Amino acid sequence: MNNKNKSILIIGSNSQYSIERFFVSNFQDMGMKCYTFWAQNLFLEYYKINIWNKIIYRLGLSTIINEINKQLLASFEDNKPDIVLVFKGMEVLPSTLRYFKKAGAIVVNYNPDHPFEYHGRGSGNSNVRNSIKLYVYYI
Repeated sequence: MNNKNKSILIIGSNSQYSIERFFVSNFQDMGMKCYTFWAQNLFLEYYKINIWNKIIYRLGLSTIINEINKQLLASFEDNKPDIVLVFKGMEVLPSTLRYFKKAGAIVVNYNPDHPFEYHGRGSGNSNVRNSIKLYVYYI
């Protein structure tokens, strides 16, 4: 495979110690064009603003996930990556993954947590569980 002709969209977190940053660096070293979309950062910016945002989200009344996915779809359209690599995927809707696949992207997930047993709020949700079958590879 000629990596210089491949592009990848990495979706996840840009926190200081996130593994995603190492993947970006290494894919770039391999000659791949790397795009990033920090979905988790966008979610946490919203969620941590105040107690009301937390309550609205937990009650299922927030539109933040839909808003993040609109931005994600726009990023995908702007960049047209060959591969989409999703880290965990709590913020990514199954419908968004279907769109990526229909557009011809190889869709991959890297999730170090159990996809069906949640041991804390950050270990998974229905987006993770309902999307497993949509990935070409689920690692």
